[in-house]
Amino acid sequence: MGCQMSSVGGVESPSVRLSQTKRPSQIKLYKSGKESGTIGLHPITGMNIANLTGMIALKNKINGIAAKMLPEEIMNQKRFASFKELSEQDSAAKNLEELYVEAEAALPEFEETVRRIVEESGLDPDFYPLVEGKKVVDDDVVFKALTVNSLKRMERTVVKVKNKYDGNFLRVFDLVRCSITVETEEQLGRVLTKLLATGNVVRLKNRFATPLPSGIRDCLLNIKIAGHICEVQLHLSYIIKEKGEMHTFYNFFRELFSDASESYTDILDRTEVLGDLGSKRGEGEGSVAANVSKLLHEGDLKRLRGLGHLVGSKTGFGDEDLDLEIRKRVKEVIEAEGGEGEGKKLELLDAYFDLGAAYSSVSDSDNAKIYFKQAKEGYEELLGSDSEKALEVTYELILMTPSIDDENIEKIRDLLKRMEGVLGKENALTLKGLKQLGDVLMENGVTKEAKEVYKTWLMGQEKIMQRLPSSEEDQRGTLVTLMNVGAVNYTLQNYEKALEFYQRALKGEERTLGKAHPNTLKAVMNIAIVCEGLKDYGKAEEYHKRALGSFEEHLGNQHQHTKNAAKALRQCYKKSRNTKGLKELRHAHPNIEAYDLVSCTGTIL
Repeated sequence: MGCQMSSVGGVESPSVRLSQTKRPSQIKLYKSGKESGTIGLHPITGMNIANLTGMIALKNKINGIAAKMLPEEIMNQKRFASFKELSEQDSAAKNLEELYVEAEAALPEFEETVRRIVEESGLDPDFYPLVEGKKVVDDDVVFKALTVNSLKRMERTVVKVKNKYDGNFLRVFDLVRCSITVETEEQLGRVLTKLLATGNVVRLKNRFATPLPSGIRDCLLNIKIAGHICEVQLHLSYIIKEKGEMHTFYNFFRELFSDASESYTDILDRTEVLGDLGSKRGEGEGSVAANVSKLLHEGDLKRLRGLGHLVGSKTGFGDEDLDLEIRKRVKEVIEAEGGEGEGKKLELLDAYFDLGAAYSSVSDSDNAKIYFKQAKEGYEELLGSDSEKALEVTYELILMTPSIDDENIEKIRDLLKRMEGVLGKENALTLKGLKQLGDVLMENGVTKEAKEVYKTWLMGQEKIMQRLPSSEEDQRGTLVTLMNVGAVNYTLQNYEKALEFYQRALKGEERTLGKAHPNTLKAVMNIAIVCEGLKDYGKAEEYHKRALGSFEEHLGNQHQHTKNAAKALRQCYKKSRNTKGLKELRHAHPNIEAYDLVSCTGTIL
């Protein structure tokens, strides 16, 4: 598969497709500033870095365009502040088909109104705005000063209503829509003033005043015409010219970091720290591999940590091999810098801890233990044996024991007592350790004690959840906690409680990741399992089939997620004695009896 290239402000930015390579590009490794071997750059990591730096280059270009083309800050005036007066259509339509009838009736008056507004603003509606002498094209649309679209296609609207609006078709405002595209800031102000003067604008989202994290700026307005709310998009030609390319980068970025705990803006900021790591394949000058090698050689701690964050397994690409080399280099640079004081010592101990975690990620337990022990000794000497950092690294060392026997279970118990005494019973690390103890006891058949531990963990976790602001419910860490609470309640056969927390997790996953993301479908399958526990097999089958259908559509029949979903549905059919469903399922998945079901506590996936 080839890699399409397009120029972005002097930087070649790739599309989001991975080119096939015979071997991975080689990154030079350094020790004490001298080359000490090479490591293969995983092709996916190379693609991700290329896309991210390409996105930053395009964002910087758009910001430069905005600084040049919007110098008067007309769009930041208070009279153009964002507002919203209606959240759904004020319509008598009983279904989407009837709403389309209303939209079609409103279209002629809408077109007449926006044409008049453009003309009254001193513009020719049929004029083609130019950028460097060329017409503006985005997604095969050639923009005129006024571009009135035909009604939005029904099939696209049906999907949007189902996936975005929870089935409420009255929240659709863009069946009737147009774009107004201008060349100057002064023209933007004139058109927006005329639009607001109609008195029919019910919503304004001014993204010239508050641009998207990607740098894209525009105005979205909803205007009521003939009783129907329509959409007007107001663009500056020089910026919309870049929108299509940025949308490609944005889709890549959203998919890549959908599991990251930090916000989109935070990760963009971290990426900017890296500077331009290039977008070229191979190993020559200016390539991603060469620039990563240069970064390792120069040993800039801020940039090294930024790259480590991006490639690490917790929030980034999951390239453990490269992350390990970055952590080694960070440790070496800190050691070489030397310096006295508690701050410098703590910085080095944190580097040891991070390096231990990186070795653990590549299953090198011997080296992981070496650096965890160094961190433990240092934390205990510097901060005390009951400090949170010392307790955390002690916890990691206990978990590295190959087999959890009675002696190690006692170690976990003793550590938990220390955590509870020093950090409190509702501290995140204490609760993490408590759940781990419950898991270990359950795995070792100590069921009665495991359930008591789970109950204690649930009490602490639910207290924290009750204090959590609703605005934080969609954060990745919170959604993981909701799933864990659901799983433990399921293990304890508290099915109603499990259902409550899984449903909260599902809503959050749908809002943040969409209805087809594997994490969302994991919550769907967990709800199905709980419904089985409640003997509600009809509802269980509904959820199982939703998950299976989405996996089949997006991943194909042979993906492990699809096989898991098929196997889970088969088990449900057997419990409910649905022979017809079993027959249909076996027809679609003839080898289903050989499928392995990957499971973990309280969950299917």
